[in-house]
Amino acid sequence: SFVDILVRSWNLGTTWLSVDILGADDFYKGLLAFGVGAPTGIDLEGEASGQLRTPGALYWSDSDLATNSFGQGLTVTPLQMLAFLNTIANDGQMMQPHIRLKTVDNGVVIPSIPTAIRTPVSADVARRITAIMVKVINEGEGSPGKLPGYTIAGKTGTAQIYCATCPGLYDPELQMATFVAFLPADEPRVSVLIKLDK
Repeated sequence: SFVDILVRSWNLGTTWLSVDILGADDFYKGLLAFGVGAPTGIDLEGEASGQLRTPGALYWSDSDLATNSFGQGLTVTPLQMLAFLNTIANDGQMMQPHIRLKTVDNGVVIPSIPTAIRTPVSADVARRITAIMVKVINEGEGSPGKLPGYTIAGKTGTAQIYCATCPGLYDPELQMATFVAFLPADEPRVSVLIKLDK
């Protein structure tokens, strides 16, 4: 089931969903709605946008549809991951991220006002995904993220590391592990991203 695919992090399941159920048009429409491959517009200079090849782009192939479904062949920044996570926590409404609470320019205080920038998924979809993410913590690979007294919604991720000199172009031993979560799941106040490189 869709729930099992997410709770158990089954790459074959996400591949089946992207290739056989959604197809390239709907799959990439969803990624673009969240802003994959685009900067968040954070109030800092030099923000990276991540990378996303879409159908028709140079070097895109049909295999990208399959591998992009579990995060391979595209890149996102940790800030983008948190923005995507917070969209689920915020009932599908994506907010403009800020680093600072205010800017002071020649004595003039300019507050960072919370601003919704888009709604990539409905509140109903966000709540369903939240329930699945709670199962990731309670029943799946995210169980080390349990915290007594809190209901936590989370998701694990594992990525291969590119290695130009390795057979198959990926490091045979080292990986990148990621964990994102928000809590309490029913009234989110805190979101967390943990990234373990190599």
